[in-house]
Amino acid sequence: MTDTVLRIAVVSMDGSVSSAGPRCRFLIRVEGDNDSNCSLGLSGITINVPRIRSHERYQATEIQMSSYGCSAPFQHGPGDVILGFRDDGSFGEKTATCLKMECVREQWPPHERIALEAVLLAPYIILDLQVRVWSTRPETGDGFGDPDWMTTEQQKDQQGIPAYSLILRHEPYMEYDGSNYIYDECPICGAGHVFLPPAFVCSACRERDKRQQQKTTSS
Repeated sequence: MTDTVLRIAVVSMDGSVSSAGPRCRFLIRVEGDNDSNCSLGLSGITINVPRIRSHERYQATEIQMSSYGCSAPFQHGPGDVILGFRDDGSFGEKTATCLKMECVREQWPPHERIALEAVLLAPYIILDLQVRVWSTRPETGDGFGDPDWMTTEQQKDQQGIPAYSLILRHEPYMEYDGSNYIYDECPICGAGHVFLPPAFVCSACRERDKRQQQKTTSS
């Protein structure tokens, strides 16, 4: 009799960034595979976006999603009710602190792939993403995933579950077209400001970069 093997994996997670006027277009794609030798229960792909952590940031971001091998994807914004591990260790409803995007399927046959793709048009030059694939054991309904839910090597997302980190950053800095002012954090020092032309970095970091370039040139 063959032993039951329960294993799922994030096959790929990647993305790209391009300029779109005063905003950036972030393309994100995550793919997962059921490497088990049996069908699994409720399963899916989850992407959390910590940078979009306020209602204002959520409203300023245009989001389009599509999925493969799952039902239609859905999203939750900051302040919405989601499921996750609470501070006391119990699992249940909690308030979302940032954008969450997800696709699910009821049953996941072995060796079938699923994918979640998202396009975000947002007033930032950098997005930090927390990515994971998850499923439920067919006999008990307990959750597990990739990364392993018991690992301590990966950061936990807003749901209290370990997730892989994916950072997308636009290089070089976007040119400012004068049509809008962007409220965000400097991607270098983390300070919050209104960004001014010609680049979406704060003045202190701009001056530091100039000094560094001058030193490099003179040497």
